[in-house]
Amino acid sequence: MKRIIKNEPRWYTDFIDQKQPKEWGAVSQEIGHELRVYMLREEQHQQCAYTELHLEPESAHIDHFKKRSFFPRATFDWENLLTSCNSEEYGANFKDKMVKKHDYKYLLHPVRDDPQAHFTYSMTGEILVDEHDLRETMTRERFNLNHRSLVEQRKQIAFQIRAMYHQVSVDELIECFGKFESFIKSVCINLKLLDASA
Repeated sequence: MKRIIKNEPRWYTDFIDQKQPKEWGAVSQEIGHELRVYMLREEQHQQCAYTELHLEPESAHIDHFKKRSFFPRATFDWENLLTSCNSEEYGANFKDKMVKKHDYKYLLHPVRDDPQAHFTYSMTGEILVDEHDLRETMTRERFNLNHRSLVEQRKQIAFQIRAMYHQVSVDELIECFGKFESFIKSVCINLKLLDASA
Protein backbone atom coordinates (compact mmCIF):
# COMPACT_ATOMS: atom_id res chain seq x y z
CA MET A 1 0.00 0.00 0.00
CA LYS A 2 1.30 3.43 -0.89
CA ARG A 3 0.76 6.96 0.34
CA ILE A 4 -1.52 8.91 -1.99
CA ILE A 5 -1.38 12.70 -2.19
CA LYS A 6 -4.80 13.79 -3.42
CA ASN A 7 -5.36 16.92 -5.49
CA GLU A 8 -9.01 17.35 -6.42
CA PRO A 9 -9.26 18.68 -9.98
CA ARG A 10 -11.44 21.71 -10.58
CA TRP A 11 -13.41 19.91 -13.30
CA TYR A 12 -14.53 17.27 -10.76
CA THR A 13 -15.57 19.92 -8.24
CA ASP A 14 -17.46 21.79 -10.97
CA PHE A 15 -19.19 18.61 -12.11
CA ILE A 16 -20.38 17.83 -8.58
CA ASP A 17 -21.48 21.43 -7.97
CA GLN A 18 -23.31 21.79 -11.29
CA LYS A 19 -24.86 18.34 -11.68
CA GLN A 20 -25.44 17.64 -7.99
CA PRO A 21 -25.58 13.87 -8.54
CA LYS A 22 -27.60 11.87 -6.07
CA GLU A 23 -25.84 8.54 -6.70
CA TRP A 24 -22.40 7.43 -7.84
CA GLY A 25 -23.68 5.89 -11.08
CA ALA A 26 -24.29 9.34 -12.56
CA VAL A 27 -20.65 10.29 -11.98
CA SER A 28 -19.33 6.95 -13.15
CA GLN A 29 -21.23 7.07 -16.44
CA GLU A 30 -20.36 10.65 -17.34
CA ILE A 31 -16.77 11.10 -16.18
CA GLY A 32 -15.69 7.74 -14.74
CA HIS A 33 -12.99 7.10 -17.34
CA GLU A 34 -11.55 10.61 -16.96
CA LEU A 35 -11.47 10.15 -13.20
CA ARG A 36 -9.53 6.88 -13.47
CA VAL A 37 -7.07 8.42 -15.93
CA TYR A 38 -6.52 11.46 -13.71
CA MET A 39 -6.11 9.51 -10.47
CA LEU A 40 -3.75 6.97 -11.98
CA ARG A 41 -1.55 9.50 -13.77
CA GLU A 42 -1.61 12.43 -11.38
CA GLU A 43 -1.95 10.82 -7.96
CA GLN A 44 -1.10 7.12 -8.03
CA HIS A 45 1.74 6.80 -10.57
CA GLN A 46 -0.22 4.14 -12.52
CA GLN A 47 -0.41 1.89 -9.46
CA CYS A 48 -3.26 0.40 -7.48
CA ALA A 49 -3.64 2.39 -4.26
CA TYR A 50 -3.63 -0.81 -2.20
CA THR A 51 -1.61 -3.52 -3.95
CA GLU A 52 0.68 -1.19 -5.95
CA LEU A 53 0.16 -3.29 -9.09
CA HIS A 54 0.57 -1.43 -12.38
CA LEU A 55 -2.80 -0.30 -13.74
CA GLU A 56 -4.23 1.15 -16.90
CA PRO A 57 -7.59 2.96 -16.73
CA GLU A 58 -9.31 0.13 -18.60
CA SER A 59 -8.15 -2.47 -16.07
CA ALA A 60 -9.06 -0.44 -12.98
CA HIS A 61 -12.06 0.80 -11.09
CA ILE A 62 -12.73 3.65 -8.71
CA ASP A 63 -12.97 2.39 -5.17
CA HIS A 64 -14.70 4.16 -2.34
CA PHE A 65 -12.27 3.50 0.50
CA LYS A 66 -15.21 3.88 2.85
CA LYS A 67 -18.00 1.85 1.29
CA ARG A 68 -20.96 3.88 0.08
CA SER A 69 -23.38 1.51 1.79
CA PHE A 70 -21.76 2.27 5.16
CA PHE A 71 -20.87 5.94 4.61
CA PRO A 72 -23.19 7.47 1.98
CA ARG A 73 -22.05 11.01 2.86
CA ALA A 74 -18.53 10.14 1.67
CA THR A 75 -19.73 9.07 -1.81
CA PHE A 76 -18.38 12.15 -3.61
CA ASP A 77 -15.56 13.01 -1.18
CA TRP A 78 -12.36 13.23 -3.24
CA GLU A 79 -10.22 11.74 -0.44
CA ASN A 80 -12.49 8.69 -0.41
CA LEU A 81 -11.93 7.94 -4.11
CA LEU A 82 -8.99 5.73 -5.06
CA THR A 83 -8.22 3.67 -8.12
CA SER A 84 -7.81 -0.05 -7.56
CA CYS A 85 -7.19 -3.26 -9.44
CA ASN A 86 -10.15 -5.51 -10.27
CA SER A 87 -9.01 -8.70 -8.55
CA GLU A 88 -11.49 -10.45 -6.29
CA GLU A 89 -8.60 -11.99 -4.31
CA TYR A 90 -6.93 -8.81 -3.04
CA GLY A 91 -7.26 -5.04 -3.10
CA ALA A 92 -10.52 -3.09 -3.00
CA ASN A 93 -12.88 -5.85 -4.11
CA PHE A 94 -11.50 -8.18 -1.45
CA LYS A 95 -11.79 -5.40 1.16
CA ASP A 96 -15.39 -4.73 0.23
CA LYS A 97 -16.30 -8.39 0.80
CA MET A 98 -14.48 -8.60 4.14
CA VAL A 99 -14.81 -5.23 5.85
CA LYS A 100 -17.41 -4.37 8.46
CA LYS A 101 -18.35 -0.80 9.32
CA HIS A 102 -16.54 -0.87 12.66
CA ASP A 103 -13.33 -2.12 10.94
CA TYR A 104 -12.64 1.26 9.36
CA LYS A 105 -11.23 2.71 12.57
CA TYR A 106 -8.49 0.07 12.31
CA LEU A 107 -7.66 0.43 8.61
CA LEU A 108 -4.77 2.51 7.37
CA HIS A 109 -6.07 5.09 4.92
CA PRO A 110 -3.53 5.67 2.12
CA VAL A 111 -4.51 9.34 1.90
CA ARG A 112 -4.48 10.13 5.61
CA ASP A 113 -1.80 7.69 6.76
CA ASP A 114 1.66 6.82 5.48
CA PRO A 115 1.63 3.03 5.03
CA GLN A 116 5.43 3.02 4.70
CA ALA A 117 5.63 4.18 8.31
CA HIS A 118 3.72 1.04 9.29
CA PHE A 119 4.72 -1.71 6.87
CA THR A 120 8.11 -3.25 6.30
CA TYR A 121 8.96 -5.90 3.75
CA SER A 122 10.97 -9.07 3.72
CA MET A 123 13.32 -9.74 0.84
CA THR A 124 11.03 -12.67 0.04
CA GLY A 125 8.19 -10.29 -0.76
CA GLU A 126 6.07 -10.44 2.38
CA ILE A 127 4.60 -7.39 4.09
CA LEU A 128 5.66 -7.51 7.72
CA VAL A 129 3.64 -5.92 10.49
CA ASP A 130 3.77 -5.60 14.23
CA GLU A 131 1.33 -8.36 15.19
CA HIS A 132 0.28 -6.29 18.23
CA ASP A 133 -0.68 -3.32 16.04
CA LEU A 134 -4.31 -3.87 15.08
CA ARG A 135 -4.23 -1.19 12.34
CA GLU A 136 -1.32 -2.87 10.59
CA THR A 137 -2.63 -6.42 10.87
CA MET A 138 -6.21 -5.48 9.97
CA THR A 139 -5.12 -3.49 6.93
CA ARG A 140 -2.91 -6.30 5.65
CA GLU A 141 -5.71 -8.83 6.16
CA ARG A 142 -8.68 -6.81 4.87
CA PHE A 143 -6.87 -6.03 1.61
CA ASN A 144 -5.16 -9.46 1.52
CA LEU A 145 -1.83 -7.77 0.78
CA ASN A 146 0.16 -10.96 1.35
CA HIS A 147 -1.77 -12.93 -1.24
CA ARG A 148 0.61 -15.51 -2.66
CA SER A 149 0.67 -13.95 -6.15
CA LEU A 150 1.56 -10.50 -4.75
CA VAL A 151 4.26 -11.97 -2.52
CA GLU A 152 5.71 -13.94 -5.44
CA GLN A 153 5.79 -10.89 -7.71
CA ARG A 154 7.53 -8.82 -5.04
CA LYS A 155 10.00 -11.64 -4.42
CA GLN A 156 10.91 -11.77 -8.13
CA ILE A 157 11.45 -8.01 -8.17
CA ALA A 158 13.73 -8.23 -5.11
CA PHE A 159 15.80 -10.85 -6.91
CA GLN A 160 16.13 -8.61 -9.98
CA ILE A 161 16.93 -5.53 -7.90
CA ARG A 162 19.89 -7.32 -6.33
CA ALA A 163 21.38 -7.74 -9.80
CA MET A 164 20.69 -4.11 -10.85
CA TYR A 165 21.02 -2.26 -7.56
CA HIS A 166 24.49 -0.73 -8.06
CA GLN A 167 23.83 0.30 -11.66
CA VAL A 168 20.60 2.32 -11.43
CA SER A 169 18.85 4.72 -9.06
CA VAL A 170 15.80 3.94 -6.96
CA ASP A 171 13.67 6.15 -9.23
CA GLU A 172 14.94 4.27 -12.29
CA LEU A 173 14.05 0.95 -10.64
CA ILE A 174 10.55 2.20 -9.86
CA GLU A 175 10.16 3.37 -13.44
CA CYS A 176 11.57 0.11 -14.79
CA PHE A 177 9.20 -2.18 -12.87
CA GLY A 178 6.19 0.15 -12.83
CA LYS A 179 4.73 -1.44 -9.71
CA PHE A 180 5.39 -2.04 -6.01
CA GLU A 181 6.96 1.37 -5.42
CA SER A 182 6.98 1.04 -1.61
CA PHE A 183 8.50 -2.43 -1.80
CA ILE A 184 11.26 -1.29 -4.18
CA LYS A 185 12.16 1.61 -1.86
CA SER A 186 12.28 -0.78 1.09
CA VAL A 187 14.48 -3.29 -0.73
CA CYS A 188 16.91 -0.54 -1.72
CA ILE A 189 17.12 0.73 1.86
CA ASN A 190 17.80 -2.82 3.07
CA LEU A 191 20.53 -3.30 0.47
CA LYS A 192 22.17 0.02 1.44
CA LEU A 193 22.17 -1.06 5.07
CA LEU A 194 23.78 -4.36 4.10
CA ASP A 195 26.44 -2.49 2.07
CA ALA A 196 27.14 -0.16 5.00
CA SER A 197 27.58 -3.04 7.43
CA ALA A 198 29.83 -5.06 5.11
